[in-house]
Amino acid sequence: MATKTFEQPDLVQGSPFAVYAGVDCPSVGMNDSEAIARARRRLAYIEGRWVDRRVQAMILAVGDSLTDGTLLDMMMEAETIAAENYGGYATIMLTKPMTLCAWSQRLIERAGDGSLVTPNGTRIANVAGIPGSAFNIYLTGQITLLEGPVIDRITPEVTLPDGTCVGRRALAERVYVPLIECLMYSGIATCP
Repeated sequence: MATKTFEQPDLVQGSPFAVYAGVDCPSVGMNDSEAIARARRRLAYIEGRWVDRRVQAMILAVGDSLTDGTLLDMMMEAETIAAENYGGYATIMLTKPMTLCAWSQRLIERAGDGSLVTPNGTRIANVAGIPGSAFNIYLTGQITLLEGPVIDRITPEVTLPDGTCVGRRALAERVYVPLIECLMYSGIATCP
């Protein structure tokens, strides 16, 4: 009789990180509530891109590699890995240019709820890429993104040891913790 083996699913936990935006407040003309509102708007504008980049960096640091090739070949490899090694709904993350490539090749489609999926039903996340990085396709298990509340504050003027004065500043920030289940792969696809 064959020996039975048991595995526990891996849950990869990302370290907490903060995404923030700041505004220099001129000493005259901008009150605290206006400065905080500006910092919050800037945070809302940049937040998604920075979270995408941080999650991708986490996958690159500890994940496995897909075989680099055409987008079609790499998506087939990702679907195969997910089918053979993951019991849940996997996610393929494509950078914005690769999403356009996949759409033009009919490798992805819109689901009934408007989200992007492969013809097999694997979810597609359309993400901002890491500037300067060639990596543009990622495969993950379920991603749970824990996010804290936006914290804002005004810093007082400060005189630095060299005598220069740094004026008031407004800051808005949020702390995130990404949790990725089981699968983490990345690679470099080409779009023919």
